Amino acid sequence: MHISKQGGITMGDKTEAFEFDLVPIYIESALEAELYDFIVTHTEYLERMRKLGRRVVVPDQRELQIDLDNKEQAAQFKGRFLGFLKIYYDEAKITRKARSANGGWHITVRMPFDMSPAERIAWQLALGSDPVREILGLLRWRAGTKDCTFFTE
Repeated sequence: MHISKQGGITMGDKTEAFEFDLVPIYIESALEAELYDFIVTHTEYLERMRKLGRRVVVPDQRELQIDLDNKEQAAQFKGRFLGFLKIYYDEAKITRKARSANGGWHITVRMPFDMSPAERIAWQLALGSDPVREILGLLRWRAGTKDCTFFTE
C-alpha cells in the first residue's frame, strides 16, 4: 500500500482517490511541545522529567497503563473497558488511578496474562489511551528501549 500526498491510496495496481484535510496538532504550551518531541532520546526525556521533579512508573508484565488526557478519552475508556470486562470479568482489575501532570488520569489495569511490550501498547491504544503516547511507545519499542511504556508523575 502507498499513500500519496495528493490523497490517493495505491494497493497493487488499483488506485482509489480520496480527500482529506491535514489537521494541525495544537500544542498548548512550550513545555507540552518539549514533552511530545518525537526526536528526543529516551534517556534525554527521562532526565528532563527528573529535572521537573517527576517520577517514572514502569508497569510489570501484566499491567496496562492507560493515559487519559481529556473527558473524551475518559468516556471512550469507560465504554471500551466495560465491553472488555464482558470477556475478562473478574480477571482484569483497575488497580490504580492517579492524576496526571496535565490534569488527566493515569489508570493502571491488571491483566490476567503476561504481555509483550507491543501487545501492551496495542491493548492500551484499543482501550482509549492517549494515541500520541502510544505512538511514542511504539517508536521506543522499535528502537529497542527496555521500558517503552511508563508514566511520569
